Amino acid sequence: IRNNVSLPITSKVKRIETGTLAGTSHYHCYGICYSSINAGDDYIFPELTDAEYLDYVVIPGGDTSILNTYLKPYTGVGIASFRWVVFDDSNPSDSAFVDVVYDIRAFTGVNENDNVKMALYPNPADQLAVLDFSGSTYSNSDMIIEICDMLGKKHKSYSASVAQGKLNIDTEELTDGIYFVSIRNGREVIKTTRLVIKH
Repeated sequence: IRNNVSLPITSKVKRIETGTLAGTSHYHCYGICYSSINAGDDYIFPELTDAEYLDYVVIPGGDTSILNTYLKPYTGVGIASFRWVVFDDSNPSDSAFVDVVYDIRAFTGVNENDNVKMALYPNPADQLAVLDFSGSTYSNSDMIIEICDMLGKKHKSYSASVAQGKLNIDTEELTDGIYFVSIRNGREVIKTTRLVIKH
């Protein structure tokens, strides 16, 4: 969020749930992180009557601030959509918004190999995570290890050797959150585990 004027503004954020997806929850962080809200439980947050409506972030003139939005899919499959409105508390008509759409799809076509063993530590990780893997009979040349976020965006990719059996993953550049570490053989997912980053 950028303040395009020279004076500081007291900015606030409001979330409007424009498309509800059952079996999910959501939350956001702006200055502080708020508690997770189940889909459909609170279509507008915060409202004037909510204590959280008093929260704000001061953005100096010409500076920026960060809004992080999150969706927890749980059992939900389909489309969830939100409108995030940012406004100046002293002048609420001075506002901007962005629409965010999450397309949650059921996992299909993934037949994980139970013979492959994976261990990931420490978890949560800060600067470095170590992945131990063994038991694969796949070709060394086709094995890839990928790190993706919850929206499926790939952040890191490594060539893996069966004989190697261990990989050091630099996690310093990853932002806090949940990621998925997958071993792939070509287009086939052999095994996936979860990695939590907390700096």
